Amino acid sequence: MSVYRLALCVTIFPSVFLWVMGRAGKMRIADFAVILFACWRAASFLVVDGSIAFQAIGISFVETLGPYFLARSCVRSADDFRAMATTLFVVIAVMLPFAFLEATTGQRVILNVFGTILPTYHDFGMEFRAGLARVQGPFDHSILFGAFCSSGFALTFLVVGFRNRFIARYAKAGIVAFTAALSLSAGPVLGIAIQCLLLAWKRLADAIGTKFLSIVTITAYLVVQGIFWIVSNRSLIEVLLGRLTFDPMSYWSRRLIFDYAWLSVANHPLFGTALGRWDRPVWMPPSIDNFWLAFAVMHGIPATLLLGLAVLVSVVSIALKSGLDEKQAEYRAAYIITVLNWGLVGMTVYYWDAVYVLFLLLLGSGHWIRDSVPDAAFAPGAALTGPRLSNSPKSRILPARSEVGVRK
Repeated sequence: MSVYRLALCVTIFPSVFLWVMGRAGKMRIADFAVILFACWRAASFLVVDGSIAFQAIGISFVETLGPYFLARSCVRSADDFRAMATTLFVVIAVMLPFAFLEATTGQRVILNVFGTILPTYHDFGMEFRAGLARVQGPFDHSILFGAFCSSGFALTFLVVGFRNRFIARYAKAGIVAFTAALSLSAGPVLGIAIQCLLLAWKRLADAIGTKFLSIVTITAYLVVQGIFWIVSNRSLIEVLLGRLTFDPMSYWSRRLIFDYAWLSVANHPLFGTALGRWDRPVWMPPSIDNFWLAFAVMHGIPATLLLGLAVLVSVVSIALKSGLDEKQAEYRAAYIITVLNWGLVGMTVYYWDAVYVLFLLLLGSGHWIRDSVPDAAFAPGAALTGPRLSNSPKSRILPARSEVGVRK
């Protein structure tokens, strides 16, 4: 029972109760998709493993419903969303000096410090790359450290850095990117690149129009995809993943794992293999470096479809929300980019333990946008008028100096 599991055990029932009572806004399709996903996982454990899986069933409910409904019930405004993003940024920034020391010395500083008080994860013993040790931080694996840190990039840039000066905004985002890169894992680095591309796409869409840019982007992707299929008989994604790796051989080993994993899914399509051994050769490692495929292997195709439905409905419904002010629109973009990043990077990384919990927490953290109303302080042009007038008689008689400047 780690600290975050203890916290979720305490908060899961109040969070779900607030949702049932309507204190977390309207009930959404994504909410029921997450509930059904958790129930299907429980059914998979029961059908495949029986009574020996009771402990796994309990903790799967806690780690799935706990963080999602905690976010649904506690993140109910733009201020709450900013507080969450700021907390994530502060945690990453605090870990940076320890991560840098770990990268240069190979000593697991954070694990060694906390290991003097409570049991911690063991040293995974990752190899050095480019003369640096792969940082594990307080997590079970270096790739989890990188995934955790990279998840805060768009949130830091658009939410924490909202209306900050140019240097401050880019410096904060740079701290997150540099910390994530110390994991020396291709997945998190790819996640930072994806978020940068999506941020650039957003700025360009704001300038020339979303519909036009969407048509151009889709057309260009289809053309490039067709060229790669003709030339190399591989998709664009496969080519990129083959190039964007620190170890070129890892791509081919992953391809082999994916091939056997899909065979296992074909053999156990409904409930998967749960806690049992999935179908693979005896010499093949048990890990599956694909979040979505791993759930299909362990709990069947319906589990992956239900979780994918929760992500898709969340992103699409929030993206279609209209009538937002400037701040809400920027926060919405941060949420969508973050969730899309998790989904895309999840094709090369498997999330477990605390990072899986963070994924569900972030997934549930953006639904307040659907219930929000615009704030006049952040309406178009409000940045020029300065602070709003108070309701006092003096403020109504003497207009703010910035407002006089605007009228001039």
